[in-house]
Amino acid sequence: MDCDAQSRRWHACLGGQAWRAAGNLITKVPCVAKRIRAAGMLALKGKHGTRQKVFLKDKYGARFVLLCVAALLSATACKKSERSDWRPDSMRSSDEWMKMALESPHPNERRRGVVGLAESRDASADWALRVYDKVARSDNDPSVRCAALRAMERIADPQSEATALAVLQSDRKPIDGVVAAPSTVRWGAARVLRAIAPISNDSESEGSRVASGLVDAVNSEPDHRTRLTLIDTLGFYRDRSATTALIDSLDDDDFAIRRAAESSLVALTGVTHHYDADAWRAWFAKTGDPFASAGQTPPGWDEPDEKPKWDWF
Repeated sequence: MDCDAQSRRWHACLGGQAWRAAGNLITKVPCVAKRIRAAGMLALKGKHGTRQKVFLKDKYGARFVLLCVAALLSATACKKSERSDWRPDSMRSSDEWMKMALESPHPNERRRGVVGLAESRDASADWALRVYDKVARSDNDPSVRCAALRAMERIADPQSEATALAVLQSDRKPIDGVVAAPSTVRWGAARVLRAIAPISNDSESEGSRVASGLVDAVNSEPDHRTRLTLIDTLGFYRDRSATTALIDSLDDDDFAIRRAAESSLVALTGVTHHYDADAWRAWFAKTGDPFASAGQTPPGWDEPDEKPKWDWF
């Protein structure tokens, strides 16, 4: 068979559209091995392109060789940006992590960018905090927002309080620039506030603003984990509205909620009434300065006043 006849036969087997499809597929696959595999599958016209590779050249002749050559040639034309994606994470710069966190169209890549930035030497820089702030407020994927909030929790910068409060309240009222947060994201925001509370040096008015936001969240938060964290956080704010919210929490049917509320009340007042909400209300109404003994441990508080867990069985 002459060369022209053989060429016509190959063209008849694959067809013009198949050749174009082969070219498009091979040039879009980033991995060289996958390009060659794609070429083999196209040469075989089916899923058996991975079998009996030893006999491909003998059985299919120049058609397979031509596609493999096209795969290798297109591999050498890869863009530098595609090749750089395979570098180890340790070789990436903080700027690259930032760009990945803010610009990648894939949520998993954005999350990787946030985590990489949080583990870099610039993790606590002001510009990095602004990146976490933007992601926590506006990213549409909860896992990415949680990664940003974990970074903020680790750094515990008082500048993050406003963002954490906004995220915490976003499910109840619309806030410009803040996407409504599901329960996992709200829990992350509550943890940020808990991490900041012991070291915050806010003014009295600012502290009252944060305490007011926490009180509103405690009274309306449906998620159990988030509410426990908020009650624990209120134990750092010497605010009468916070104390009232903690006393009201003692009426809850959930003992974990009551235990957290009593612990926060003890931290604020240095007094315990052993989970008795009415006794707390009476004491609070007649006490001029309920925070005079804050930080002290009342007698008997370290001793459990409820039966050990094994006695309930």
